[in-house]
Amino acid sequence: MLRDTSLQPGKGKCETFEIPYPYEDIEQEGKTVRKVMAHEMDVMVKLWYLPIGGDPRDREPGKTAFLFYETTETIKLEPSEY
Repeated sequence: MLRDTSLQPGKGKCETFEIPYPYEDIEQEGKTVRKVMAHEMDVMVKLWYLPIGGDPRDREPGKTAFLFYETTETIKLEPSEY
């Protein structure tokens, strides 16, 4: 995913991304139910600085693209009551 926020110096911004969770729709007792394929998923986030100009797919880390933040979190899916 690529986002261009064009942040001004000292101005913060909040971004929201949807992360699809692996599932499969199956028939069970005549009804379609959704079966979750995994109850845990590791999500890695990398924030890169890409100077203006050029194609982002042609960037070279350390020369034309600079990684300034990276984290990995485990997301756990738990049943909810509603």
